[in-house]
Amino acid sequence: MSEDAGGQSKTLVRGLSILNACSGSRSGLTLVEIAEATDLAPSTAHRLLATLEALSFLSVNSETGRWRIGVAGFRMGNAFVRSRDYVAQLRPLMIELSDQTGGTRQITDHVIYVLRGYRENTHDRKKQKDPTAQQ
Repeated sequence: MSEDAGGQSKTLVRGLSILNACSGSRSGLTLVEIAEATDLAPSTAHRLLATLEALSFLSVNSETGRWRIGVAGFRMGNAFVRSRDYVAQLRPLMIELSDQTGGTRQITDHVIYVLRGYRENTHDRKKQKDPTAQQ
């Protein structure tokens, strides 16, 4: 197993750097973009991508060649979210934001959002002026 002087597995660090790079992209990354983002040779990146795909941590769009987080990566991210009590942490901030914007707040275990209010006209809907918007 390849290890550096600090006792870390170089291969694992490289694989995790690929996951990190892909997690920051909504549209996915190409092999070249991943290699550049991780300072890996394209051949090394490709080998690691194939392993991550086989384990479902990444998936590749065969038409575009773009790599994205896969089902196993999604599960890991969800495990992180499930282990945190975001509702309790965000409640004071949501109340403050709602008070500042005049929006309606809704906080549950599954959804956290502030909905801006709307004035209804019989013919159309017009957005209320945002008090936080810059003139």
